Amino acid sequence: MIKIRRANKEDFEAYIALHNQLEKSQLNMINQILKKMMAPISDKKKIKNWHRNLYNKYLIKKDFVTLFAIDKDRIVGFIELQKRPSLPIHKVGCVGDICNLVVDKKYEGKGIAGLLKKESDKWFKKKKCKLVSISTYVENKRSLIIYKK
Repeated sequence: MIKIRRANKEDFEAYIALHNQLEKSQLNMINQILKKMMAPISDKKKIKNWHRNLYNKYLIKKDFVTLFAIDKDRIVGFIELQKRPSLPIHKVGCVGDICNLVVDKKYEGKGIAGLLKKESDKWFKKKKCKLVSISTYVENKRSLIIYKK
């Protein structure tokens, strides 16, 4: 049975392993952003440390959460969510963003993404978000399939 829980500091290695399964196009975009922020970027250790710092920073933010899908003590997916002020045109107060949704390739097609999205709905309602936004790269075929469901 799959359980959903909040991330903690000890989960980082499993998080980064799943993160590394992202589509090549998405990883290329992330690396382009990192190249602008840090130099030299070819050092994988520096990239991992950058991710660790960001991960730890987001763990303590009240308007950001990472939820993990767990199968028998193994992290098999995650979803990252944030609450932010809406644009004045929306007139809804705040917007929820699904920032990232990743499922271990071995667990695809088993309803993990659906469970994570259901939990995200609960979090957004608790945060009083009236509008939810999802975005992905056009080249990310796996994401497009998940988000169309």
